[in-house]
Amino acid sequence: MSDPNSLKYNSDTNLEELLSIHKRNFEINSKKKEAFGLHVPEYVENSITDTLKKIHDIERELHRRNPTKYPLPKESVDDENLVTRTPSTPSDHNSSATFINPPSIPTDRKNQLRYLLLDTDETSSARKLRTLFNTPELASFRDKIPVADDAGEMADLLIDRFYNRRDTQSRNVLILLIDAFANQYKNEDIGKQFVAIRNDLALFLEPRPFDTQATFDKQEANPNKLPMQYFGEIEKIYKAGQAIARADVPRYLKGESRPGTNGTAWLIAPHLAITCRHVAIAFDTMINIIQPSDVEQQIAEMILRFDYSQVANGVEYRIESMLYPTIDTYFQHKLDYAVLRVQDRSDFPLQQRGFLKLELEPALTPQTLLPIIQHPLGQIKQIGSDVYVDRSPNEGRILYRTPTEPGTSGSPVFNQANWQVVALHNGENGVRILNEGTLLSVILEDLKQNLPELHAEIMQAQATLK
Repeated sequence: MSDPNSLKYNSDTNLEELLSIHKRNFEINSKKKEAFGLHVPEYVENSITDTLKKIHDIERELHRRNPTKYPLPKESVDDENLVTRTPSTPSDHNSSATFINPPSIPTDRKNQLRYLLLDTDETSSARKLRTLFNTPELASFRDKIPVADDAGEMADLLIDRFYNRRDTQSRNVLILLIDAFANQYKNEDIGKQFVAIRNDLALFLEPRPFDTQATFDKQEANPNKLPMQYFGEIEKIYKAGQAIARADVPRYLKGESRPGTNGTAWLIAPHLAITCRHVAIAFDTMINIIQPSDVEQQIAEMILRFDYSQVANGVEYRIESMLYPTIDTYFQHKLDYAVLRVQDRSDFPLQQRGFLKLELEPALTPQTLLPIIQHPLGQIKQIGSDVYVDRSPNEGRILYRTPTEPGTSGSPVFNQANWQVVALHNGENGVRILNEGTLLSVILEDLKQNLPELHAEIMQAQATLK
């Protein structure tokens, strides 16, 4: 940890450079913490705390030298929109009981709580938030209220600041804060939602005491602190995977059969599948050469293989037709997607598979994990995950680091917070050397303009999903 006394021997320029480095390190470690989910290693937590201390020490030293040029965050919560920013530290309140530290909050629960907090007045008003902390349960934590430039940042900081703190009775402070919000809005629907998320989070955050005098010869060994995964997440992955298939596409060029190719497709409605246009056309780079009759033959022989999770397994379905783009207009279509009507089977009806829910207005940040369930290189079904990066220079697309291979094209790009599909994976952006997908909102808007009856069929199906 930095020694504040040693900073006075550095020039302003050096301190500014150090501050920039520490802030960058803080961002990197924060992303690591988000990626670890439930099981954040101690070294990551310690690094974040240490880096925050260094940042604040440098900010104070620069402010001491030139308060006008280097203003500090306000140390009062009287301002309507700003409150004190202090590094997260272990709770100042101790108890004689020994407790297992709570894990990090699962990403989906954290996002649910964040959205609830954003719907309150308190996250955008320091005065109202301070009033909420006037309860006997929270009064001792008023000086720990974080600073925020907007409601979204305040919601994030409240969660991060209090999820691992306890009061003198060893009660989790975030749970107490949620209780306060639930009471504040008890006569509104949002109050019931706070109660529901409170009961859910209590399973993760409420302390679990253990006997400090007991012997530990029966403890389970996990010396490397390897993470575990909640089974509920696996169930969500499995359920989503039932609607995802390998697309086997033959190739025809001027009526002659050529070696086929593979991609990935998925159900967007009970009998509708979506994939990339370049998967369905198969000769997309030669789009001006292939004939409509070649495309028609390819679609007629195309196979969607669902449940291909083990070698030699899978259930095959044929395609009735390519609804959009049409056989006659595929070469005029600018967006890289295709909607297919799938032939049903009486022995394995498509209705039993379900279809994937879409998220048309995703709130994407550099911490958002975007997993992709895919058939890379035509192999059995696999999943890869990494973070969102930025909007693509190609209009209507996003960039992300999620690992993919040839054969992934056409896969659904999920928001891990809710396992809803935000984009259709198209391939690599050669300029940014990142993976790229088209937002589902852009695809549906294109369908609405060009084939409104198909758009209506998809939206009616989506409206049935909870």
